[in-house]
Amino acid sequence: MLIWFRTDLRVIDNPALLAGLDHDCHRAVYLMTAKQWHLHDMAPIQCDFIIRHLMLLKQQLAALNIKLDINEVDDFSGQELW
Repeated sequence: MLIWFRTDLRVIDNPALLAGLDHDCHRAVYLMTAKQWHLHDMAPIQCDFIIRHLMLLKQQLAALNIKLDINEVDDFSGQELW
């Protein structure tokens, strides 16, 4: 099982994370779409906020023995997701 983090970057009370823990999951993924963020005029401060929270999430998941892979892709078209 793989936990896919999209917009909910919290550890506490996260339904997907709780389900993963119930199934002994040890891997998680976040797909960072910086190009897509730019196309949607996301403010640089919002991008920074997401990146900082990803680093915090990575530490929190490591304490739960879950490795978070952060993959940079252009968009969700599926061309280079995995």
